[in-house]
Amino acid sequence: MSSEERMAVLKLLEQGKISAGEAERLLRAVGGRGEGPNLDEVGRKISQAMQEAGRSISEAVGAARRSSAGRAVGEVFDDVVAEFSGSAEEIEETREWTLEAAGVALLQADTSNGDIAVEATDQEEIWVRATKKVKARTRQQAEECAAQVEVQAQREGDVVRIREERPRNLRGIRVEVRYQVRCPRQLALRLGTLSGAINSQGTRAGVEATTLNGKVEVRESQGPMKLHSKNGKVAAYVDLLSGRGEFETANGKVEVVVRAGQAPIDAKTLNGAVELSLPAGFAGRLDASTVHGHVHSEFPIPVTGKPDKGRLEGEIGPGGEHLVRLRTLNGAISLKKTPAA
Repeated sequence: MSSEERMAVLKLLEQGKISAGEAERLLRAVGGRGEGPNLDEVGRKISQAMQEAGRSISEAVGAARRSSAGRAVGEVFDDVVAEFSGSAEEIEETREWTLEAAGVALLQADTSNGDIAVEATDQEEIWVRATKKVKARTRQQAEECAAQVEVQAQREGDVVRIREERPRNLRGIRVEVRYQVRCPRQLALRLGTLSGAINSQGTRAGVEATTLNGKVEVRESQGPMKLHSKNGKVAAYVDLLSGRGEFETANGKVEVVVRAGQAPIDAKTLNGAVELSLPAGFAGRLDASTVHGHVHSEFPIPVTGKPDKGRLEGEIGPGGEHLVRLRTLNGAISLKKTPAA
C-alpha cells in the first residue's frame, strides 16, 4: 500500500466518516498484496463503506422516527445520511417578505436546520429573507424536494410567524432553511432551530432562543432572556436585564455581561466555563458551584465556615431577593463587575 492510499483511509477515520474497525478492514483489504490496488480501488472500497454506514444509520433512525420526538430529531439525522450517501447536487433559493409591524408584539421564527439572524432597528416594518438549500444525489431529486419545502412568513394577530414545512423521510437529502430578519426594537423574539446558530441584536422586549447544536448570541438587548443550547456557546451582552435571565448549554462556555438591571439569573453548563459580569451596584444572593474548577468573584462575598474553592455562597452587595445561580461540572466560574460605560 502506498503512503497516499494509507493517508486517504486515515483521513476518513479522522473526519469520523468511518469507524476504527472499518478503517482497519480497509487497510487490510488494500494492503499485503504486492503493490495493492490503485487509488481508484481504494476510493471504491471507501465509498462502499460509507454507503453501508449510511444504510446502518437509516435503519437505526427508522425506529426513532416512529415517535413524535423521533420525527423531529429525525430531520437532523437526514443530514448525516446525506453526507454518508455522497450527495453531490445542490440548489439554493431565496424569498423575501415585507410585513407591516404596527400592533405586532412577538416575532417567532422556527427552522429544523439552519441559522437565524435577527437585527432590531428603528424601522416600522418587518423584513424577512429565507434561504433554502437542498443537497441530493441528483439535481432532479434536489429540485423536486425544494418544491415541497415551503417557507411562510405571515401575521397572526399580534404575532408574526416564520416557519418552514418539509416532507418527511428525506433519506439521503439534506435540507437547510436559514433566516435573516430586520424588525422594530419593541418586538419580543422567540427563535428556535434544531441545528444552527442563533444571533440577535438590538431588541428591547426580551429574547427566547433555543438550538440543539449551535451557538446562541444576543447583543445590545433589553428585557428578560432565555437562551439555551445543547452543544455550543451561549453569550449575552445585555444593556438592561428587566426580567429573569436563563443562560444554559450542555457543552460550551456561558458568557453573560449585564450593564444594568436587577433580576434573578441562572447560568449553567456541564462542560465549560461560566463568566458573569454584573453592575457594581447589583444587590442579590450568589450560589455558585463547580466540580472540576474554581470560583472567583470580584464582588466581596462574606464566607462562613471552611472556604471551598469550588463553591461560593453569600450576599452580593447589600443582598436582596434576586438569586444568581451559577453552575458547571467541568470549568471555572467567574463573577465580575461590569466596567462603567
